Amino acid sequence: MDRFQRYRSLISLLVIATAALTGVSCARQEIRADARQDAPQETVVVRNLDIPGAFEVENRGPALELASQVVVQKLEGGTWTDRATDLILAETCDWNPKPGCRTLEHGAKLRPPRWNGLVCSGQCPLGCRANLYLGPGQFRFVLTSCDRKQRFFGPAFTMPDYDHSELKKKEG
Repeated sequence: MDRFQRYRSLISLLVIATAALTGVSCARQEIRADARQDAPQETVVVRNLDIPGAFEVENRGPALELASQVVVQKLEGGTWTDRATDLILAETCDWNPKPGCRTLEHGAKLRPPRWNGLVCSGQCPLGCRANLYLGPGQFRFVLTSCDRKQRFFGPAFTMPDYDHSELKKKEG
């Protein structure tokens, strides 16, 4: 598959994901920051890495189907609010995206490409119109089982002001 076809596939996925997330963000699914819904999980662990937006997912339970779309939540006024992004559970940017689910086997760890705080091309280089930086602020990642019965909340992390961050320097 040539580079153009990969980018067309990425754009198609972005359109699908944006449409799905727009419905979620329009509903403004809000969760109080102190709610017990983000109690520790024993099966899927989402942990932050050293650079803001970098994370790792580990499955400590039996094999599990996870939705490939990662929800990004921002803490606003004491409430976690879903934000529309194109963040996907993938190992690399050189892949043919398929919306839906991915299996995470027992003991498996996954380190997706880092989220840079952007709504579009937030993970992999992709030309986007009207892109928007969601920071600065407190964020967390939320994974969902494909059957939508389980949610796995990562810890909060601080995304710095983009113009004054190390993130901008690392991308240049």
